[in-house]
Amino acid sequence: MRVLDLAKALAIHVSSARGLTTQLETLGLVRRIDTGPTDNAARLALTDAGTRLLRRAPAPAQGVLTAALESLDDQALADLILALRPLVAAMGPTQDRAALIPLADTMRVAAPGPEPRRNSP
Repeated sequence: MRVLDLAKALAIHVSSARGLTTQLETLGLVRRIDTGPTDNAARLALTDAGTRLLRRAPAPAQGVLTAALESLDDQALADLILALRPLVAAMGPTQDRAALIPLADTMRVAAPGPEPRRNSP
């Protein structure tokens, strides 16, 4: 997996993913198997220690949430949908593609600041 792919999968900024992978590499949980043309293109692989840790890791919360929602009956789901409408409305307009944009990137649009540094190819 590339650092860029990890950032997309976690919906975080690439620089955050790069920091995480550096920490994981320092801990001996991942290793770089190909440096690639930029840091973002570097391919990563789990070490044996990383594989062992991953096997012991708890299920992601999203999976737990999905299972809980699937266990609700139709009336409970309808009630939940009604109860969540004010929250969804308070979040403002949504776009389907926004689900794949890291939150930090959406905030940058709302509050302009300095441009993020980019690695040159």
